[in-house]
Amino acid sequence: MNVYYIAIILDPQVKCELLNQELDEDGAKEIKQQIRDFLHQHYPRDPKPELALPTTQPVFKSIGSRLLEKIHSNSRQVSDIDQYLDTPPINVSNVSKDNWLFEWWNTHQGEYPQMACAARDFLPLPASEVVCERLFSTGRDMLGLRRHRLNGETMRLLMLLKNLYDNE
Repeated sequence: MNVYYIAIILDPQVKCELLNQELDEDGAKEIKQQIRDFLHQHYPRDPKPELALPTTQPVFKSIGSRLLEKIHSNSRQVSDIDQYLDTPPINVSNVSKDNWLFEWWNTHQGEYPQMACAARDFLPLPASEVVCERLFSTGRDMLGLRRHRLNGETMRLLMLLKNLYDNE
């Protein structure tokens, strides 16, 4: 599964609309189904915990409560993944903030708990590997013939100090 497709749909202003515009109808439908299947597989819905009732006393239920239980057990419960993906994109007002997307998911995690878990997993991923490659190159430049036995913690601190120095 392509991580970038999932990151795109985690933007509530875009959702699946970009896939619909950029891909042909069959391609967009197939990718959306793959994303839906992936999310359902990796973020299953947590069943509501059932309270254990004492077995010594019989539980008597009214006709109305038994009827409602039967209706609710037969009705298909829609997961928040399907609910999120099937609703149209949302207009968000505070987009000018740098971390508005994280705040949006933090605010709506009660409404979409499974999608909020996916957002916590996928949104922190960098969009490209350039930063990572740059870090490895910098680390290689720091390690020379005379520094090949640096401790990992020392190397980490040197990298942090160099980054701080470069940013000032």
